[in-house]
Amino acid sequence: MESARLPFALAGAARARIGLIAILVTLAALAWAVTDERMQGMDAGPGTDLGGFGFYLTVWVVMMAAMMFPSIAPMVGVYARLQGARRESGRSAPTGATATFVAGYLVSWGLAGLLGYAIFDLGRLIAPDAFSWDRGGPYLAGGVIVVAALYQLTPS
Repeated sequence: MESARLPFALAGAARARIGLIAILVTLAALAWAVTDERMQGMDAGPGTDLGGFGFYLTVWVVMMAAMMFPSIAPMVGVYARLQGARRESGRSAPTGATATFVAGYLVSWGLAGLLGYAIFDLGRLIAPDAFSWDRGGPYLAGGVIVVAALYQLTPS
């Protein structure tokens, strides 16, 4: 009798996983729409004003959700399955753990964006036009690409 319930349990888990992935992809699509709307007129090239702190943080987090939710869907699915297995085995699993997991991911990317915002603001404060596109901008962009390429060649 126990083996007869197993296929139903597996089908339910598969439906839950597909539902979770559908939610993440839907949120990503909504985030792309919001990002597109918020970024209108911000196409002045390097050194474009990032906007106010609140505007930047909102756009950054929404953009990260748009780009990253589809790629983290498998990881979130595994995490949700682990939480479900904990509940099935009688162990405690916090309510909302999967949502907290995804929120933690967005908070981490939010902090990375804040660091970028601070670096950009500091650079504009120290040397406002030093990295404009008609001055040092192309060299900075090329340097970043070279450093990234060198990093890719390292063994770690």
